[in-house]
Amino acid sequence: MTTQNDIDGGSAAVDIASGLVLSAVCLICLVWLIPAYVNTQASGSDVAPAFFPNLGAGVVLVLSLGMVGHRVWRTKPAVDWARGWQLGRPILTETAICVVAAIAIAVALPTIGFLPTAVAMIGVGGIVAGYRKWWALALLAVAFPIVVMVGAWTIFTVALP
Repeated sequence: MTTQNDIDGGSAAVDIASGLVLSAVCLICLVWLIPAYVNTQASGSDVAPAFFPNLGAGVVLVLSLGMVGHRVWRTKPAVDWARGWQLGRPILTETAICVVAAIAIAVALPTIGFLPTAVAMIGVGGIVAGYRKWWALALLAVAFPIVVMVGAWTIFTVALP
């Protein structure tokens, strides 16, 4: 049975572009990031630390390629790239904001540590999301990172940077 989403060439263009971007990110993770930054050696009868990141990236890669294939195969008539650009512009903007935030976090974590970085990112995220109660945002931005930091040490004995 064909649904309206299968017919709409604009939303298909957004799905195809999203699937290709997800596939590229997964390949970067599988080929470069995980092997370079996650230990691949297992100790004893344990699972190697790289197993679950590889599993997650592999599953997302297969699913994103499946989404691309499905949308290419099921879209009738042809994919409307111009309409897809109009539909996908807000998604692209949000993605760019997330990339900037990820870079800021990657720079700030080793420089100033977890607690100040988390407080700043939660505060900025709350302001961007439109929180109206400043006292609730301030409480959340300060309390949540402290709870995470104490929990990480108490449960896993991991000291956050």
